[in-house]
Amino acid sequence: MNKAVWRIAVLAAVALASACSAPGSAPAPLPVLDASSVSQSFAPSGFGSWLYTCSASTGTCATYTVSGTALTYKKTLTPPGRPLGGFATATGTWYEALVSASDAVTYKSTTGGPSGPTSTLADTGAAPIDVAVNTAKKLVVVSNEFGANHGPANVEVYLNGAKTPTRTLNFVPKGGQGVGFGVATDSRGNCYWMVDDTKNFNADVVEFVGCTGNAKLLVSTPKFGAAGGVAVDGSNNLYYVDQSNGVYKCTGTKSCVQLAGGFSTPVFIRFDAGWKNLWLTDTGSAQIFALNPSTGAIESTTPENGGAAPGLALAPGPAH
Repeated sequence: MNKAVWRIAVLAAVALASACSAPGSAPAPLPVLDASSVSQSFAPSGFGSWLYTCSASTGTCATYTVSGTALTYKKTLTPPGRPLGGFATATGTWYEALVSASDAVTYKSTTGGPSGPTSTLADTGAAPIDVAVNTAKKLVVVSNEFGANHGPANVEVYLNGAKTPTRTLNFVPKGGQGVGFGVATDSRGNCYWMVDDTKNFNADVVEFVGCTGNAKLLVSTPKFGAAGGVAVDGSNNLYYVDQSNGVYKCTGTKSCVQLAGGFSTPVFIRFDAGWKNLWLTDTGSAQIFALNPSTGAIESTTPENGGAAPGLALAPGPAH
């Protein structure tokens, strides 16, 4: 599947969900996320190791247990909205962006799999496509494919358990029109966002220092490059996906080079606990890859249960 087809598939899922929603038919709101669930720093205990993949087109998430780099499919969930990008904390709280519901929900990882949804973050009128969490800085960031009422793409920042966004981060690419995709944070509390430039047919990775203020352009993909997932390792090295060309690794935020290539349509990347492995979803081949983050070598390949699902989260996740 090429990038254009993938983007259309996401937007079609949003349109379908909106068309099927009748006034007054929305489910009761979930409890709002409390700051304490973001700030907990104790070691995870008793819920095992999990990998979650989600698809906006099917409206489902597949769950797998993880042993090293081996995955075993367990069950499929149906969140209350079209799910896509996700992130799990070191304590097992899984945040999931719901494109059609205009919010992000949380699940609690347990030995039997995720339980929930347990709470929600409102992203009214927008199309959330990815989410990242920094427990030390008590912040959650949500990437919007487009903003409220089909406005410009943006990143919503939630601080200290805020019920609604504390602030909004914006970046306009050279072409004048952007579509948001992957988002990440580092240990210093900086935010990184990847945005498609729909006029110039490439993508940009930008940094918001302290998750505030104006964006700093870090890198632009070649012509026909396409925005994908973003991740940061324990040494604050930036990784990003160009869906047309592969996975890239930077030294800090500079000197970015291709780490791994040869995939069909790579989409999201996430680290597991301790930043041991870099995991990748490939919608073109409907596979999950575990990569060596130093060499890019493929450590394992797993066919996705139920077909291609680009959204990705691992519990426990890294401890930023």
